[in-house]
Amino acid sequence: MFFIIRDQQSHSSSPVIWCEIEPNNFFESYSMDGLSATENEIYLEFVSNTVAKVVGSMKTAVSAKFIKIKLTKKVNQPCLTIDINLPTLSNARRSVTHDIPVTVIPNRLWSDYKEPDIPAWDIITSVPPIRQLTTIIDRMKKLVTVAQIIVNVEGEITISANNSLLTINSHFDRVDVIEHRDRRKQSSVYVDVKKLHQFLSGDLVTENIQCCIVDKKLMCLQIMNDFMTLRYFLPPANSDI
Repeated sequence: MFFIIRDQQSHSSSPVIWCEIEPNNFFESYSMDGLSATENEIYLEFVSNTVAKVVGSMKTAVSAKFIKIKLTKKVNQPCLTIDINLPTLSNARRSVTHDIPVTVIPNRLWSDYKEPDIPAWDIITSVPPIRQLTTIIDRMKKLVTVAQIIVNVEGEITISANNSLLTINSHFDRVDVIEHRDRRKQSSVYVDVKKLHQFLSGDLVTENIQCCIVDKKLMCLQIMNDFMTLRYFLPPANSDI
């Protein structure tokens, strides 16, 4: 199962976020019949904020007995129906149903959502403590629009930005260097500060995040574990720094 987010403001069709989960790790039972035996897939498009609100309501609601998610058709409108079965004091059934409108994407457009090509990274490191990093980026985004991320093979990360009035430099050391190319001691890329903050300020389920950089071309933040693979791609931003 894949969750894909594309940048609607960009001319590029490449996904910004690519997330793959193993259904058996999240659902007690899972069944899906695709378009055909050779194209056994279904692509759906929906407003992520709507789904986020429904999922958020589950966190505060009474513990559900079970939750069922299925693709339905309500008055000629395809919907992602989330049926939440709640406990009761009697044998009566009590449930809450959310019908989230979706658009079924025709197979001629599936190529727009293909998995991004993963480049040969110049360097891969761990990410500094998320809370500390998020606080710095939150303050930075109020002052500048673009920052330079500099990572070296000694396990040092520098976040640098400036405008006509000030220069900002934040340093982190002793981060784990997971992989690097011997020919390059340091790699850097300019990124959009608001887009970086948008990812860091999300409801991240782990602090085990990796930072991957292709020098001057691409930055990717990725989470990889037994349950999911998530990659957030940050293309280079223009800067006069």
